[in-house]
Amino acid sequence: MDYFALLDQPRRPWLDAAALKARFLALSADAHPDRVHGAAPSEKDAANQRFAEVSAAYNCLRDAKDRLAHLIELETGRRPAAVQQSPAGVEDLFFAIAPAAQRADRLLQQKSKAASPLARAALYADGLELSAKLMDLQGLLNARREKLEVELRQVDGEWPAAPALDHVARLYAEFSFLKRWSEQVQDRVARLAE
Repeated sequence: MDYFALLDQPRRPWLDAAALKARFLALSADAHPDRVHGAAPSEKDAANQRFAEVSAAYNCLRDAKDRLAHLIELETGRRPAAVQQSPAGVEDLFFAIAPAAQRADRLLQQKSKAASPLARAALYADGLELSAKLMDLQGLLNARREKLEVELRQVDGEWPAAPALDHVARLYAEFSFLKRWSEQVQDRVARLAE
């Protein structure tokens, strides 16, 4: 399914977030299952299906990584391959995040084994310090994502020229890593706060 067409958006790498959200809200209000509350079961099923499609389209297109994957699939006829190697230029982030993540994992393991409240309290200060470090790393990830968003707007100006698709594929790979690392950092921060 072409989510760009479903939400009446141009098939491009960059989309105006406000326009996308406005279109989603308009379509979801029209397709919301509550609008057919007293209708026949077939109408309710159709409304549920339409609402689910509109929601899935919005969730895909509002996220740069997912939007680029969908665009690449529409343009090439296949989903982009899973990104296994970190793209050039993000190694510095990896070498900053990996040790902090490993340290967090060790601390979380220690917390799970701590039997007494005193032992858990002794680990509390380490958890606060590590959480602050992870939040700083999250800030670096967010700053890198903002730079990628600017680059994405620039490549949008080249679209749909053939080299732009290669550029979009590279951006997709970098957004993939940033999203994965961001989720990992957020997960550890949340678990350290427990």
